[in-house]
Amino acid sequence: MSAEIHPKVFISYSWTVQEWVVEFAQRLVNAGIDTIVDFWNLKPGNDKYKFMESMVTDNTIDFVLIVCDKTYTEKANDRTGGVGDETVIISSELYGKFKQEKFLSLILEKNEDSTPAVPVYIKSRIYFDFSDVNNYENEYEKLIRHIYNEPLISKPKLGSKPEWLKNSSVDISKLQSGITILRTSNNEFRKNEIVVEFPHIFSAKVKEFTIDTANSDRSFIAAEIISKIDAMKPLRDSYLDFLKEMLFSSQDVKLFIYNLFETTYNKLMLVDKGINSWRESSFGHYTIFIWELFVCTIAYLRYYEKYSLIHDILTHTYHLQGRTSQVQNIKPYSFVQFSCYSNVLDATYRHKENLISKTANIIVSRVKEPIITKESFAETDIFLT
Repeated sequence: MSAEIHPKVFISYSWTVQEWVVEFAQRLVNAGIDTIVDFWNLKPGNDKYKFMESMVTDNTIDFVLIVCDKTYTEKANDRTGGVGDETVIISSELYGKFKQEKFLSLILEKNEDSTPAVPVYIKSRIYFDFSDVNNYENEYEKLIRHIYNEPLISKPKLGSKPEWLKNSSVDISKLQSGITILRTSNNEFRKNEIVVEFPHIFSAKVKEFTIDTANSDRSFIAAEIISKIDAMKPLRDSYLDFLKEMLFSSQDVKLFIYNLFETTYNKLMLVDKGINSWRESSFGHYTIFIWELFVCTIAYLRYYEKYSLIHDILTHTYHLQGRTSQVQNIKPYSFVQFSCYSNVLDATYRHKENLISKTANIIVSRVKEPIITKESFAETDIFLT
């Protein structure tokens, strides 16, 4: 078991607030902070100047707490009394070899113009304001958290380079721009415009990932499907980032999801001219991608507890392109039309890699933490099927 670490602080103050400092120092000690202060640590016969100097320059002292009231401020500015001596030491160290973060101002009084009573040499520093008794506890907590390096809002761990930057095969700059506008713009008209445009821009980008069917070898087609699905991951992630912004905006999320899936499905499943029929070799990667999008959408709604919205999405009638002809053939379908099973992938890899489903193996591993994990995707996929 590792020994508990106790931060160490030194308190600089004026005798006019000694009573406050005694009580405050006791509270710091009770909070596990080793507190050095003259009335506890300066022994009779010790040189006060050397004591103060040793405390300010001591490498074992994590922080020097400068308790500022009007008397301390006046003496510090005039360089008079014991405070003046400490000021000379602190200011030279503050602008010298020590980190500025070591010196923390605690404000006990304010001037007539409501500005903090603080010495000139530390006037520009961030301080903890104890002048308002009604806000005392909040400032105390802030100080304790600062001393222990346990901020209320912690910086997250450094993530990885975004997938869309790693993958040069797809340009998602327009999609990313839309996300930024939705997040930051105050122009409601522009935000509405972005929400309407996004499904069309998104589906057009996905449509770029066509498979060359000149080579009809099954292994080649299976490898192409996997390659295209992998290349489209930045598009999936951009959609999920946009969806997250939608969930916390004033926009109509339900209508957006309807439009996104109808627009994308119909654009991708429309058989191009020159092709006699719908074939999995040409569209297999699209069907897998659309189902992945749908599962991820429901996973996001589950994560944010949008249960009413889940109900609406699952009971909605989608008007989708049939898979039988070159011309538009729109018919009503349930969300089940989005589900997929790739005969090409599973027939190619099932025995080779000893898998139950190659399709499931691919999409369940495409995580986007913290929401899309292997577990959350599998649970949602089972929930939908």
